[in-house]
Amino acid sequence: MEHVHINLGILALICGIISAKWAMELRFSQLGQILWGIAGLLLGPLTLLILYIRQLGALQASGKPGGGWWHSSSAPARRHESPVAVDQSL
Repeated sequence: MEHVHINLGILALICGIISAKWAMELRFSQLGQILWGIAGLLLGPLTLLILYIRQLGALQASGKPGGGWWHSSSAPARRHESPVAVDQSL
């Protein structure tokens, strides 16, 4: 049972560090980075999911690659061609 507690502690620490780093990339203030880091320690993957969605939104707003795939209105319309050959000689 001791190994489980150590592993969960390491996972919480990793989530906290990544959350603080992503908050820094999203240009939060230092206080915001600390709060997101603490939230990462306490809530773990949920905090990472929220920050990941914010990063995708920031990428989409700036027009950088990687932000366009998750929002359907920004995806280019594709023509669907029929796999069957059509004889147009008629």
